[in-house]
Amino acid sequence: MGTHAILSPSGAHRWMACAGSAALERGLLSGSVYSDEGTAAHALGAMCLVAGDDPARYLGRLLHVLDGDYVETLPETGDVTGARSFPVNAEMVEAISKYVTGVRERMQEYTLAGALQVDLLVEQALPIEHITGEAGAVGTGDAVIIAVFAHRTVVDVWDLKYGRGVAVDAVGNEQGQMYALGALEKYALLYDFTDARITISQPRASDTPREWDRTVEQLAEFKLKASSAARLATDIMAGVYVGTPALVPGAEQCRFCKAKATCPALADYVGVTVGADFSALAASKTAIEVPSDLSLLGVKLAAVGLIEDWCKAIRGAVEGALFGANNSAAAQAMLGFKLVQGRRGNRAWSSAEDVEALLKKMRLKREEMYTFSLISPTVAETLLGAQPKRWDKVLPMITQAPGQPSVAPIDDKRAALVFAPADDFDAVPGGGGDLV
Repeated sequence: MGTHAILSPSGAHRWMACAGSAALERGLLSGSVYSDEGTAAHALGAMCLVAGDDPARYLGRLLHVLDGDYVETLPETGDVTGARSFPVNAEMVEAISKYVTGVRERMQEYTLAGALQVDLLVEQALPIEHITGEAGAVGTGDAVIIAVFAHRTVVDVWDLKYGRGVAVDAVGNEQGQMYALGALEKYALLYDFTDARITISQPRASDTPREWDRTVEQLAEFKLKASSAARLATDIMAGVYVGTPALVPGAEQCRFCKAKATCPALADYVGVTVGADFSALAASKTAIEVPSDLSLLGVKLAAVGLIEDWCKAIRGAVEGALFGANNSAAAQAMLGFKLVQGRRGNRAWSSAEDVEALLKKMRLKREEMYTFSLISPTVAETLLGAQPKRWDKVLPMITQAPGQPSVAPIDDKRAALVFAPADDFDAVPGGGGDLV
């Protein structure tokens, strides 16, 4: 088997559709601590795939993110405003271990299936200009596996999702199809592709990756639809579109849209679904009445996630407007809101080494200076998982509480909980009379 790994700078351009119309998005989705943590996790995965390392080797290391990009070290001089550092903790090790293991196991599967050559390319900028019509438009393939068989060649494009809140499926995934088309375009001169696989690895939401197989012909059909939608989006943004495009809000198409805060169709959708006049609601502070009709209640619950995203987008838009206006009195008066100092962060030592030396001079006892705790089952598995004899002795000593009941859509793959009838109680010894 021929194998090689190449690391290149990651791109940050994403195309997304909005039910028949489309929006083009440039830059990072947000500068939140969550997106930066995801960037750090992606960097850890890339380092391990390129170097052939185990994520546990990096436990305790700090990963720095500056302006949305991973950096080896923070600059000693210059502006580092917005820089964040994330420690490689047990949770990140566990998640990225699943991703790295999944990539490696997939490569092995191709080899066992008879692949003559299996190549791995990491953090690849995949061109999508030929789809969107935008000069220099690219997406990023977190891992691209190319398996060459005797009579076919497969490109397997992996997308690592570090978030845990929304499960992302591979089937019908438009971003995945865009990136697969980008891989076909980029490596067309090197390989004669016949098939593609879109793989979503979301280790904090699922232990196993999700995949969707496509033929080159099927991707070509999607390309026609995507290109048409991209042209429509370009015309709308350029102000040359004649007529009013049909915007149909929905959880999937609106999830990453940067126009949520200003989209009139989404605002109408929220107003109709909630069934309340927002201006009157804000003025009166009246609580929204919860409907008693079960079918109506189910409809409203199905919209909760999208409405929550809309609320977050509105808050982000107001914060952005205040920042952009330098929190001026005029902006405050117009919006009715202002920026204030939030809750301070956790206290930390400026230099643990200096504090340690100082406390030793104060003759503090060891048990007074340090706190010790037993490693968690997750860390123990990282350390002993590759040693079955030792790990099997530890395994029976691990307990795990069952998950709490949670509401999920009717088509969720998990089985519905079954409850005993409300009056199905055990008999009370010596009972028989009325309860007082």
